[in-house]
Amino acid sequence: MFESSYALAAATQPDYGILAFIPPAVAVAVAVLSKRAILALLAAVYSGALLVSGNILTAAEQTIDTHLVKSLADPDHAAILIFSVTIGGFVGLLSATGGTRALVAAAATKIRSKTSGMLATFFSGLLVFFDDYANCLLVGSTMRPVTDSHGISREKLAYIVDSTAAPVAIIAVASTWVGFIISELTSAIPNGGGYGLFLSVLPYTFYSFFTLFFVFMIAKTGLDFGPMKTTKPVELVENETSESTWKDGALYTFASIFVLIGLLAGALLYTGYQPGASITGILGNADPYKALLWASAGASLFAFCGAIFSKRMTLGEALDGWTEGAARMFEACMILVLAWALGSICKTDLALAQTVTGALTPTPWILPTLVFLTSSLIAFATGTSYGTMGIMFPVVAAIVVGDSFVGSEAIMLGSLAAVMSGAVMGDHCSPISDTTIMASMGCGCDHVAHVKTQIPYALTTAGFTIIFGYLPIGLGLPVYICLPAGVLAIFGFFAILRINSL
Repeated sequence: MFESSYALAAATQPDYGILAFIPPAVAVAVAVLSKRAILALLAAVYSGALLVSGNILTAAEQTIDTHLVKSLADPDHAAILIFSVTIGGFVGLLSATGGTRALVAAAATKIRSKTSGMLATFFSGLLVFFDDYANCLLVGSTMRPVTDSHGISREKLAYIVDSTAAPVAIIAVASTWVGFIISELTSAIPNGGGYGLFLSVLPYTFYSFFTLFFVFMIAKTGLDFGPMKTTKPVELVENETSESTWKDGALYTFASIFVLIGLLAGALLYTGYQPGASITGILGNADPYKALLWASAGASLFAFCGAIFSKRMTLGEALDGWTEGAARMFEACMILVLAWALGSICKTDLALAQTVTGALTPTPWILPTLVFLTSSLIAFATGTSYGTMGIMFPVVAAIVVGDSFVGSEAIMLGSLAAVMSGAVMGDHCSPISDTTIMASMGCGCDHVAHVKTQIPYALTTAGFTIIFGYLPIGLGLPVYICLPAGVLAIFGFFAILRINSL
């Protein structure tokens, strides 16, 4: 189904052998030591340029004026950068108007019990699917007075919020994560990439799906284990926002999100349409870059005009809100550019594919699990999902897309998805993760307490991810069996937990 673009003529390239592993190894080492993804990727790109050029000064020069410029000069890459900035502005504008907060607050108006309070927080997290930062800050701060009044601990609130942030954003059809992931996947498999590949990979992101179901069961049953079991609620805090304000702002935000998704769906169908093609074929042929650009620009314009004409904001305030949201995407854009450069060096200049696949093809069944564990460790050490994906995608692509790879398509898709799953899982457990810190801030929870109570839940879900996800995929079990099996296992886990609590 997917064709490789890594079949380069070996005779035209030097054989770097094991030295081809140096750039990704440098990326991981610097990331762990510095906790800075941009510095790690820059050092990795420089080390690759040094291997190719053999000269310290030439490598520094080519890092800037060759490899980074080449990454920026690619039209598809430029489109992703514009989309990332535009969708960031869209989210920033919704946040500045108070619309996102109103959407979550409106969902809290019918809460009558502790269980409904936790479920409302869970579903509010699903509503704010388009950005993990917005999710952590807005859902946490808005639901905090409601959950406080129903005796739900801040640690429990922080866990629910944190676990419906990145896991939702990474599998959403339109979010601040989508452009980054589609670009990485398209770079990994140029002749089979695009939105169709993104949709093919999504079912294999087991950690996100299992986490969401695990959180739902925690909220529905009210059962806890580990340090979370001893957490205490805080005193009641009154919520002063009026219901009419909630309804008005929620309608504005819902309409803006509806426009975003509607434009994206329409643009994908328009750019991929072929007479007689199935919906899968249309999505596979679609131009995701144009679709993402049109959708984010159109939704931004709709939200911008809505904010002004409804007198929510002045022209200057709307511009400031959009600009601040766009500026927040700068780090993600820098990681993207450096990741593209690293991927290009590894694949084209160092021919890492031939070296890696030759070493690992005897045991492809274990690859998805190894990728998940490695990505989890990197994300835990660095505290960044984006940086982990930027480091791991080029390496994993070199393994699973090389012509000598003997694994199945399911192993290929599972390995690519394992990068995403591991990036989110490690980020959940990391005390230096930005989203973990934001969840603590938004929920008014002690940060150390949040990390300590969340880790047992994240590790448990990671266990289900390996046992019912990546190991079975490697052994040939279809994904449509793995997902339900994992859900049933989690359900059984809570049934046992219920029995033991009696």
